[in-house]
Amino acid sequence: MKAIGLDIGTTTICGVVLDGETGEVLFSRTLPNDTAISQGASFEKKQDPEKIWNKIQELLEEMGRKHPQVDSIGLTGQMHGILYVDGEGRAVSPLYTWQDESGNQRVEVEEGEDGQMARGAEKEKQGTATKASDSRQTYAEALARDTGYFAATGFGLTTYYYHQRKGLVPDQAAGLCTIGDYMGERLVGSQVPSISPSNGASLGIFDVRRGCFDIEKIKAAGLNCQLLPQVLSGAALLGRVCEAASPKIEGRAIYAGVPVSVALGDNQASFLGTVRNMEDTVLVNVGTGSQISVGTRRFVADSPVELRPLIQGDYIFAGSCLCGGRAYAALEQFFRQVFRMAEGKESGKLYGQMAALLEETKQEAASCVQVNPQFCGTRENPQLKGTVTGITLENLTPQSFIRGFLQGIARELYDLYEEILPRLEKSPLKLVGSGNGIRMNPTLKEAFEELFGCALQIPVHTEEAAYGTALFSLVAAGKYQSLTEAQRVIRYQ
Repeated sequence: MKAIGLDIGTTTICGVVLDGETGEVLFSRTLPNDTAISQGASFEKKQDPEKIWNKIQELLEEMGRKHPQVDSIGLTGQMHGILYVDGEGRAVSPLYTWQDESGNQRVEVEEGEDGQMARGAEKEKQGTATKASDSRQTYAEALARDTGYFAATGFGLTTYYYHQRKGLVPDQAAGLCTIGDYMGERLVGSQVPSISPSNGASLGIFDVRRGCFDIEKIKAAGLNCQLLPQVLSGAALLGRVCEAASPKIEGRAIYAGVPVSVALGDNQASFLGTVRNMEDTVLVNVGTGSQISVGTRRFVADSPVELRPLIQGDYIFAGSCLCGGRAYAALEQFFRQVFRMAEGKESGKLYGQMAALLEETKQEAASCVQVNPQFCGTRENPQLKGTVTGITLENLTPQSFIRGFLQGIARELYDLYEEILPRLEKSPLKLVGSGNGIRMNPTLKEAFEELFGCALQIPVHTEEAAYGTALFSLVAAGKYQSLTEAQRVIRYQ
């Protein structure tokens, strides 16, 4: 049995074909997600969904030439972001990604500058009192106040709230969904977006325990609930690939009729694709951002970090850091600028030289600079800044900064783990790592092992989210009885 897994990331789009019996990846291809749209406000982060669809078609066609017979297709991708669709299920807006900063704009200032009614004027017109704090609130803060739910910029319903208040929701909009949901909708020819709880929770104002949007709170915020996608829980199928959406080879729609599972959030898909036992394993992931995930079979009301739905009654504690691997990328860019200044020419990427320098000059962690890599703030406090401290004349060296940045990335995730630990029924026994940040940095791997006090295992396969959603699709298609059974094929290096 075989399954396709498609992962629509922020910077890349990946497809794998998985042998569901052995766990071997039979095919893997990654395309750049170069679909960014530059027009518009600088704080908007947008991508073109039609170009993304074309890349999905390109991947499916290549897979079809080598593996024309598959049993299921799974989807995952970047969480939180939204796009609007019309009554025919076609996009009528860009994809506003998780990096969109509309929610950080100030309510009264921004609306006043655009010549539109400020919130205070709206309330005054309606005969209600205006709160003086409005002039200091962001749209994310205003939505949190109106609903009682945590709302961050980049969350889909925060973006929707901004669009609604600014009159930017497209007139043709009949629904909204994530990019993974949209690709699934296109594949099966549906006109109505459907969403898993894993993606639904990422949009915000979602009752995790009940597995549904909190309709009353959403209405209280003045949002049209008719635009919300329907929630499909469990290992659910969206439908089957329609002939029009299937790639054609020699005139034949090769994947027509193949079952397509509901899209998963990339965090949940990565967890399913890397962890063989959810209750005794900690997963750390370092990519563009970074995350720590720990599974639990019980709902925890007072979780200090986000508790996300996994599959039907299972949850994961998910602590996210906005910067993560971007902090290390920023340091590499800094070294490139130094090279340009010294040599008057471009250096090319320096990651290999950075790693080699660490190997050549071993240094105790305590003697390095201390780096807090919150250079992008946090979801709770976007205004936070990163810091570099403990600088001496002796450690003012490139290797000290490189090691300090890697240790800081690991420490930020470990601090989140220490907040999760008291809420677990038992302490996890295993540590698993994923993402290129860990795979390509032995020093980062060592930093995690030192902090957690155990060896870090890395899966044999590299595209963890695509792998996980392929396994999920086999369960949804009835090829496996449970996810636990499916995850037995996962192997580690």
